[in-house]
Amino acid sequence: MLAKGRPTKITKNCIASKCLELYWHKGLHNVTYNEAIKHSNFSKPTVYNLFKSEDELQAKTLEYYDKNHLIHFANAIHNQDNLLDFIESLFEFVKSNYCYFVISNSNKYLLNKLSKSYVGKIEKRFKKTFYNLITRHVKKFKLKAQENEISSLVIYLMHNITLINTLRLNKADEKDFVIIKNAMIKNVKLSLSGL
Repeated sequence: MLAKGRPTKITKNCIASKCLELYWHKGLHNVTYNEAIKHSNFSKPTVYNLFKSEDELQAKTLEYYDKNHLIHFANAIHNQDNLLDFIESLFEFVKSNYCYFVISNSNKYLLNKLSKSYVGKIEKRFKKTFYNLITRHVKKFKLKAQENEISSLVIYLMHNITLINTLRLNKADEKDFVIIKNAMIKNVKLSLSGL
């Protein structure tokens, strides 16, 4: 039987997992340190003892999100070799889940050093992941694509993920998602001629 109440050992991850909810729904830049601490249900001395700054707490929530949520999305991308199938599944995923990383990345100019650095680390990893997906797609369908074309397509996908996430946050209609998805597919086909 699981014990009720607080965990016997309070860790950075315990606090980060509690604060993540609030940061995810309001955005890192819209939550004060005191609001995050209050939301965590841990005392200020406990939080201050584990986190030297608000920036450190925010960076830890990004790390927690990365290791507990983004990892599933990254694994799904690693198992794909058809870019068009990925775009279809991407829309289904984002329509039901907005992404804490994308929200943070969109506002990274408002973030402090540690948080901004962690967002940059995730962004770099996803660019590489998308680059590898596109490369696998090009090989599978025996397409001709230059490295700069693949790199441009990576940036296009990253921007569109932000756009899809923004549509989700603004509670867009289904038809808006369909328009963006169809435009993405059309542009990818044009970029990778021969599809």
